[in-house]
This record gives sequence, C-alpha cells and structure tokens, in this order.
Amino acid sequence: MIQRNLKLYVFLSLPFLLWGAFGRFGFEDADTGFILGMGWRMANGEFPYIDFSYVRPFMSLIHAVLIIEVFPDYAQLLTIKIIPLLQLFFSVWLTVQALEKKYISKIGHISKYDVAIPGYLIASASLSYYMLWHTIDGIFYQSIGLYFISKFDYLRKDRFLFFSSLFLFLGVLSKQNFLATFILSFLFVGFIYGWKVLLKYILFGVVVQAIFYGGLYLSGYLWLYLDSVSSKTKLLDIFNSSIYPYIKSASSQEAGILFGISIFLFLLERKRGIKKFYISFYIIPVIMLFSFVQDLILNDSINFRSTKLDLIIPFYLMIYVIYNTVTKNQTKKNALILLFLSLSWATSVSWGANSPLLYFTPLLVACLYFYHVSSGMYTKQLVFAIQLSAVIFMLHMLSPYRDAYIWKLNYDMGDIYSKASFIKTDFDTYEKHKEYVGLLNKYDVEKLTVLPSMPLSHYLVNSNNPYFIDWAMDTESTLNPDMMVKKLNENVEYVFIETRSIGNPIGESGEKFYSTVSDYVVNQYNPVERGQYFDVYKIR
Repeated sequence: MIQRNLKLYVFLSLPFLLWGAFGRFGFEDADTGFILGMGWRMANGEFPYIDFSYVRPFMSLIHAVLIIEVFPDYAQLLTIKIIPLLQLFFSVWLTVQALEKKYISKIGHISKYDVAIPGYLIASASLSYYMLWHTIDGIFYQSIGLYFISKFDYLRKDRFLFFSSLFLFLGVLSKQNFLATFILSFLFVGFIYGWKVLLKYILFGVVVQAIFYGGLYLSGYLWLYLDSVSSKTKLLDIFNSSIYPYIKSASSQEAGILFGISIFLFLLERKRGIKKFYISFYIIPVIMLFSFVQDLILNDSINFRSTKLDLIIPFYLMIYVIYNTVTKNQTKKNALILLFLSLSWATSVSWGANSPLLYFTPLLVACLYFYHVSSGMYTKQLVFAIQLSAVIFMLHMLSPYRDAYIWKLNYDMGDIYSKASFIKTDFDTYEKHKEYVGLLNKYDVEKLTVLPSMPLSHYLVNSNNPYFIDWAMDTESTLNPDMMVKKLNENVEYVFIETRSIGNPIGESGEKFYSTVSDYVVNQYNPVERGQYFDVYKIR
C-alpha cells in the first residue's frame, strides 16, 4: 500500500516538478510560437481564415486566446508552459484508468502507475519545450473521449456516449489527423456494444457535428472553413507522414541490430536452456545511452529520435497485436487497446514530428500486456527496462527544442520582453531579439512584418501584424503564392527578413517549406538596413 501510494504521489507531482526544473529553459520563436502568435491575433479581434491564414481547425487557437486572456502578461511565456504538461498528464492518467481493468490488471505484479510514470516522462520529454501545440490538444480531447467510450462497457450510461462523441470530435477540431480515431470509434461501438448502441452513438455524433457545422453555415463561414482546412494535404502527403516513416525505420540498421540480438538470445534460451532472453530488454536503454553520449560529444543537441526506436517499436508491436487479434480470434478482447493505439498512430501523423512519443502510453500497455500473456517470464525485468528507458529519455530535457544545452542558456529574455521574464536562452537568440527591439525604435511595428518564421514577433511587443500570415511558408498559407505577394504589397510597409533563416525555411521552390514571399522580398528589393540578425526591406 505504501509503495502504491508513493508511486501515485510521484505521478501527481511530475508536471510541477518538470515545469519547475525545466520550464524556464529555452526560447524558440518559430515552431513553438505559431499557435500562441495566432491566438494573439484572435485575442485582438481577428478571425482565422478571414483576417489571417491558418490551415487547420481552430480549437487550438481558442485555447490560446483563453490562456492569453486569463494568464497575466508578466512572465506569461513561463507560466503557460504548465498547460501542455497538465494536458499530457491528464491524457496519460485517463488512458491508464481506461485500460486498467481489461489489460493492466492482467499483467502480474504491476500497478497502473508503473506504466503511467514512464508514459508521462516519455511524452513530456519528447515535447522538451512545453509549447502550446495542436497535437497535444488533440491527444487531450481524444483521450477524454476514449475514456468515456471505455467506461460505457461497465456503466452503460448514454451520457458517456455523448461525451465520447463530443470530445473525440473536439480532437478533430484541433488537428485533421485525429479524424482517424473518431471514425474508428464508430466501428468499435458497433462491434463491441451492438447496433442499437451504435445508432445512439451515431445520433450523438450527428448532433455534435450539426451544431458545429450548422453554426459555421449560419455565420457564413462554412465553405471558407472547409476550403482552408482541406486545401494543403494530398494523398501522397498522408502516406509520407503516416506510413512511410514507420516502414523506413522498421527496415533500418537499428532495427536489424535490435531484433538480431533479441532473436539470438531467444534461440540461446530455447535451444541451450541459457535463460538470458531478458537481456534483450536492455538493448533499448543501451542504444539510448550511446546516442546520448554521442550527442553530448559531437552535436549541439540531444536527439533520441535519431535511433528510430520511437517508430521501430510501434511498427513491430502493431504487427504482433494484429497477428494476435486475427490468428487467435481475439478481436473483441483486443478492440479497446487497438482503438487507443489508433490515437498513438494519429499523433504521429505530422509534416514534421512523425512520432507517437507524445502518446506512447497505450504502446507501453500493449507491450507489457501482450508479452505477459504470451510468455509470462521476465515481466518484472521488462517493466524495469521500460522505466529505465523513460528515465534516460528524460535527458532529452537537457536540450530544449531548437536550442542549446540548458547549461549554455544564461541570458534572461525578461531583459527584453516582460512576457518572457525568467526564460533563459543562448547568446545568439538573446542578441537577435535585442536587435529586433532596437529596430522597432526606428520603424513602426504596426506597419511591418517579420519573415519567414517569427510568429511571436507581434505578441511579444503587444502589437498587430499587418500581414495575413505569421508562419510564412507556402504550406501554411490558405492563399496561393501570387496572392501572398499581393497582400504583402497592399498591407506591409517594411519587412524584416531573418538573415539566419535564409535557406531554412525559405528553402527551394517546390519544397514543402518553401517561402515564396520571403524569396520575393529578398530578390525584388534592396535592404534599406542590414543587421546581424535582420535585414530591413521597404516594400512601399
């Protein structure tokens, strides 16, 4: 009892411990600022798709608006970092609650917190910057929806079906890729609970969507919304972001090493009776430690994803789960974990971060459950290996997203922006923003935009961006490149071009992250002022 309570208290304290220990480190102003930057525009009366470009559903922007309005301006960038940590915490907690009775309790000698703690450490460490992010919002909402759908099995309350439909759809309104789990939930309900329950679930789903789409239709925004959120993704993009990364990683050298050693130890135990198969569990933490040391010596950041383990493990685990489901006629028994695994997969569908790490807990449950029911040997060693791997993965927090190691982050952004008080960054980032604020003493911030990718540029100084896009890559624009240039000429007087971003993400014409409008400015105009971090161009 004491040990179980201790694990509970450790789990409950993790979001606050991680925020206190690592929240102040890192200031990355591109990827990590675009949700907050667009939320700032909404907070100032602008509407997505009409006043500014956004190619996803807008639920995450509503979150950002609420956070901006509720949290005080002073040190806001620090205080809001607790939000994604809490979202991931509740997602993990609801997941182990939902899977406990059917799966976790069947695994000998472990509690749900033996899974929840490493699941949360992996999710939060993979974030590394604790940013507001549409993927985290989608995970948060859909884990609530899946929790309700799992509890219907025991309580049979219609309101659980309604809440499941509602929260799963809210996940879709955070990011399009979460539509997969929403659709699969209907198949699950029909297969597990029967057609009568399915009809109720469909009715609730229709009501929820009718309210949303009906509201958009009555306000005159429906077709604009649908066009904006569906115009940038092609079938090839879906394959490249959701399937190909797994196939590529599963056939990699790292996968060969992992399974080669595991098969050798398995045959050694089976043929010679040398009971050492459990050693294979520690291949993963050894690979991770090797990667960590290599990064410390040779690289400027820690990148455990270079090991490809975050894709290799899910790929082969899913193959086994499907094999077990089909060959042993375990469809009903495995249906719930398969539904949760679909959310892990949906999490990995991304233009950039193709990884299920933010929602790895169902994969840990599946790994432990299917190993235990198929073997029963060395389960304790497997649990320990998972926990050890999660602790090693925590070392990723020493290297915030697109920033230096935390011991090199010695400059307080609060010297420049009140909203960034207590945030520590490196010399280059600090000097870049000092230069930016210095330029604002010469140029009217309400008449300028920063290209290609500094979406916090106006949020940080409490101003309004006259240009229609903050993250000025073509793939993030609801308008074609010619219209992007036209709007720039109509609405912007000065453009600050980030000199350190030339080539990334401006890129080459035709590439996914190419910035036509940035390239246009650089090639059509001469700078009126050159700085170390920004060149200033006068457009009109």
